[in-house]
Amino acid sequence: MDWKSAAGLLCLAGVAAAAWWYREALGLPGADRSAAAVPSAAEAGLRKCQAAGRVLYTNGSCPAGSREQGVDGGTVSVVAVPRTAPAPAAAASRLPNVRDLLQGDAGVDIKERRMEEVIGR
Repeated sequence: MDWKSAAGLLCLAGVAAAAWWYREALGLPGADRSAAAVPSAAEAGLRKCQAAGRVLYTNGSCPAGSREQGVDGGTVSVVAVPRTAPAPAAAASRLPNVRDLLQGDAGVDIKERRMEEVIGR
């Protein structure tokens, strides 16, 4: 077997692998469409609620004061809520800043301390 035949077989195998990988997108026979089928909004239990000019999509019942409307096609993407930053640690567990170190334990304001020095009290 020469190198041209080997390269041809390798290209043919690559095309066959790509066709198998994208068989559903290409609409080739034998593609299992039932596993990849996306349920309609009604089948998924999606409800469209409208109140005061706002629209809310939910999978439960509409809140009080709103009316349910029919969902008319389209797609809905559900994304996870981003995590919020953790609450700051207690003041005792944080590292002191320069102002805290300069003031010491007296808790006197730096400005007041400087005014006392200038006035000469």
